[in-house]
Amino acid sequence: MKVFPSRYKNIAYFLYRIINPIFDPIKVFMGLYGHLWFFRDIVLYKIMDKKARLFSINIFPILNEKTPLINFDAHYFHQQIWAFENIMNNRPQKHVDI
Repeated sequence: MKVFPSRYKNIAYFLYRIINPIFDPIKVFMGLYGHLWFFRDIVLYKIMDKKARLFSINIFPILNEKTPLINFDAHYFHQQIWAFENIMNNRPQKHVDI
């Protein structure tokens, strides 16, 4: 359990741990924030392309993955190049990528 130097932070954290199994207020707040930037991005995109059709029944925003920094594992990049070179060298008549 985390312990903070401030008594008020400890009380707030205690209340958060009690409420969290029912609903997570941090996720609720971040979801509301995510909807704001999601709709802002839609409006900005619509301004850029007047003919863009943005809304459909299949829209499913991922609101918690917008980040300025991503983890990049170069291993997967090199693995894809290796696999592509092997496929090109063997020249199969049919290739199924799973």
